[in-house]
Amino acid sequence: MMTLLLSVPAFGAALGQPPRKSMIGYAVGASRVSVDDPRGATEPAWALQPATLVYTARLMSGVRYWSEFYYYQAVLDAGTDRIGQDVERYGLRLSLQKSLPVSPRWINWFGAGIGLSRSNYTARHTVDEEGYLLERYPDRAENGATLLLNVASEWSLDRRWSLGVKLEQAIAMSGDAGGPLASLALLYRY
Repeated sequence: MMTLLLSVPAFGAALGQPPRKSMIGYAVGASRVSVDDPRGATEPAWALQPATLVYTARLMSGVRYWSEFYYYQAVLDAGTDRIGQDVERYGLRLSLQKSLPVSPRWINWFGAGIGLSRSNYTARHTVDEEGYLLERYPDRAENGATLLLNVASEWSLDRRWSLGVKLEQAIAMSGDAGGPLASLALLYRY
């Protein structure tokens, strides 16, 4: 009974390779931001996602979870027929990923998961043909939930560091935090 309670999962590795445990990292990405505004149409925009913290760990052989805490801001342009606004979004993404090794230093991961976010929409307005303020709308905030589908490639740089690229499609289940995402991550094994 004590052996079962005190045991921890072990992952096999090739001779000379360090066992892969948890990784923590930082990612920079770009996200397509579109807003379903209750007052009217908006124009989608690409936004830089400069602050993403990543934590990943193996659950069992060939399966891991990938978690991210992210933050970004975007500005949607206004027009006579579309509402401009400043978008601030932060949230958490969690995916289960299955590996498909290509070589000892290159692994592809395919996954699915969920995302939760909080979005703040401020400076909501429309402008006339000359760019002057036409109408102003109150600020609003919204929680969102998404279904995530992703593919990632990861390359080992050395025993402790890896470089990863991830492409993801977020499908909005509530709110409007959906859209494609591309990110580049630097990960540290410990």
